[in-house]
Amino acid sequence: MLNFYRITLCFLLSVLATLNVYAAPNPRSIELNEKAVAAVKANDFKSAEKLFKSALASDSGNLTAAFNLAGMYLTNQKFSQAINLLQQYTDANPKDAGLWSRLGDAYFSNKEIAKAISSYKQSLALDGNNLEATKRLATVYSLTNDSKNAEILLRKAHSLDPRDAQTAANLSSLLLVNEKPDEAVTYAKRAIQLSPSKEVYITLGTAYEILKDYKNALIAFERAQDLGDNSKALTSKIDDLKKVTS
Repeated sequence: MLNFYRITLCFLLSVLATLNVYAAPNPRSIELNEKAVAAVKANDFKSAEKLFKSALASDSGNLTAAFNLAGMYLTNQKFSQAINLLQQYTDANPKDAGLWSRLGDAYFSNKEIAKAISSYKQSLALDGNNLEATKRLATVYSLTNDSKNAEILLRKAHSLDPRDAQTAANLSSLLLVNEKPDEAVTYAKRAIQLSPSKEVYITLGTAYEILKDYKNALIAFERAQDLGDNSKALTSKIDDLKKVTS
């Protein structure tokens, strides 16, 4: 199978982005959370954990601090601690889509796939436009060979963020798996426009080859080689296509 997915769950990309979503915690709790975030950025995780816990002790309703502490647990592979914390907070805040999505991350990281799927579904039931939950559930479906539902979710993710090159590339690869090479070409080209890579050119070349468009397949494979794919398999593929198209 093609290099179908790069699973990259970046748990702390926007640590404070959801602060204004929740009822404002008390000022001391906010201050402690901000100090904890600074400690995370400095890779001082021991101090960060202590500060996040202090923020929650000061105001247990500081959902941003809980969300961030869970994220830090995940980046440090403390999956059980993340799950326990998030279960507590989703029980107390069952309508918070972000917490359910992060609980899905925790279950996924702990290889509890069925529970991850359930948590992501709950997040999407609360917020159908939750982009990260959409992409992550698509990833889980792809890993469990549910390519039909993975395709549905990747199409949705692409519609939510059409400038995301990785989503377009993943959708192109999945469409090949689902035997839709024409559409695979379309989305591979979109991904290349946004961020060209050897992997996307391999997908594009494979789609063209399936469609018996050997000239464009050769061009795509040669471009993949130009971008650093020096594998013997690709070199052999290019040599064969040169014979066919000469």
